[in-house]
Amino acid sequence: MKNLNDKNFDTAIDDNVTASQHITEVALLDDNQSDFVNKFLVEGMVRTCDYMIKNNNFAIRGYESAIDTEFRNNPEQPSESVIVREGNNISRKQQQNSEWLATRDVIVKQIRVNYPDWVLGGSSSNTLSKAQKNKLVAEAKKRVAAK
Repeated sequence: MKNLNDKNFDTAIDDNVTASQHITEVALLDDNQSDFVNKFLVEGMVRTCDYMIKNNNFAIRGYESAIDTEFRNNPEQPSESVIVREGNNISRKQQQNSEWLATRDVIVKQIRVNYPDWVLGGSSSNTLSKAQKNKLVAEAKKRVAAK
């Protein structure tokens, strides 16, 4: 084992590291993991894509607002550097959004291959009978009334 104080070993935090591999797939365990865990992990990946898309859209609105402010402050001669800078930022975020959307679509297609009835954030099947639901509601009402 290398001494952690030795600066001669390669880590991802070194300045001179170059990428040697690219992640091309995420594989879930086959036999030793439950469907619940697999679905949970994949839903986490889908939700992360949605979160990043939402953040990029928020940033885009901020960049558009900066351009609008520039036009309000200087209607006759808006700053070209502000327009170019914010325009580049908008283009970059839109490109990132298209990559996040494409990734999200691939993940969703792959999970639907394994679980055709899968729905993001929801149960794919209703396993509670009406009597069970009524029993749960009655018990909840009792607990609330007792407090």
